[in-house]
Amino acid sequence: AIPDFVSLIVVKRMATSTKIHHVVVVIFNVISCYNDYEDVNVVRAIMVYAVFSVFAYLVNLLLASRFVQTSHLTKFVLSLLALLIYAACCGFNWSWQFFYLKNIFLTNSISVTLYVLCMSMLVWDDLILMKWLYNNLIREEKRRRTESESDKED
Repeated sequence: AIPDFVSLIVVKRMATSTKIHHVVVVIFNVISCYNDYEDVNVVRAIMVYAVFSVFAYLVNLLLASRFVQTSHLTKFVLSLLALLIYAACCGFNWSWQFFYLKNIFLTNSISVTLYVLCMSMLVWDDLILMKWLYNNLIREEKRRRTESESDKED
């Protein structure tokens, strides 16, 4: 949650969905600090969501690489791997969330409902990011082809 909190303060131009995402992550982190993990509750689901987010670390590397000089091939490969890893992590995460929350809904219906409402903000931002990753992959493929064709001409 620390990078999310810091970016809320430091980053000036940020999409609204990302701002909401970061705020939700910070709120989830505060809630998790006061949780008894021996209890079966939605905070376990929060932690699993966080763990799957960590698995998708390559996305952060890709986002950071926009500010350094790298070849179009490197950007293309990073874009492809980031999209595949991120989509897989989201798919596994959302599947796990569904089954876990379904199993605890009867005993935790209010907290599950509130969590799902907050989690939907994360999912919304995840979907926007996946769309950006896909579009970035297409852009990098075009640039890579152009670079490859110009190398052949030389």
